[in-house]
Amino acid sequence: SLKWTFGFNKNRTGVVHNLSDDSRNAIFYFAAHTGVVYDYVNRTQTLLQGHCNPISCCAVSADKRWVATADQGPDSMIVVWDTLSGAPIKTIFNPHLDGAVSIDMSPDAMFLVTLSSPDRDGLQEVALWEWTVDHEGPLYSSTCPQLQPPEALNGPEAKFQETEAEPQPLEFVKFNQHNVVEFVTTGPDQITFWSWETRTLEHQTPPRISKADFGARVGDFTHTAY
Repeated sequence: SLKWTFGFNKNRTGVVHNLSDDSRNAIFYFAAHTGVVYDYVNRTQTLLQGHCNPISCCAVSADKRWVATADQGPDSMIVVWDTLSGAPIKTIFNPHLDGAVSIDMSPDAMFLVTLSSPDRDGLQEVALWEWTVDHEGPLYSSTCPQLQPPEALNGPEAKFQETEAEPQPLEFVKFNQHNVVEFVTTGPDQITFWSWETRTLEHQTPPRISKADFGARVGDFTHTAY
């Protein structure tokens, strides 16, 4: 059995989280298929094992008690762990067709939101999970909108016309830490704001920003924070 793990998944974002408080000095990170709670004072590791695929994303509750991990690939899953005992508390099997690229936990730790990997048509979905309740499937789910390429420009602005027409995959999902019914998805060229206040998923997506808006190249979006 695995005794110790070295390193972490450097090609993922949001891999390392601080679990330290008045009672312990620890961090959480994931390496391949394993989540690690590392006590950096006592130099001990608690290994969280159970994923069939390499872990792709994780989220930690505000009180640092719970951590949720998700993976990508066949037989994907979401697992919620107790960081104090290292025990799995909740497992959600096959949350998306090919797993999740991003996950977040609500500020009250009652809900999870996941962003799926793109399917064959490049479509992605978001899903909201009430993981503390024993029922099958997500509370709400929806296909993510795809922005259309900007219309062709004429005149002096034409030199700033975007050459890349295909939308890029979304990469990040984040709850509003001040309002549990709101979250946001982020991609290199698209931001979408979501709300389930009306007991259904509604969204607003601002128009794609192009070079013509600023007269210069616009960099890719990476994260969004409320």
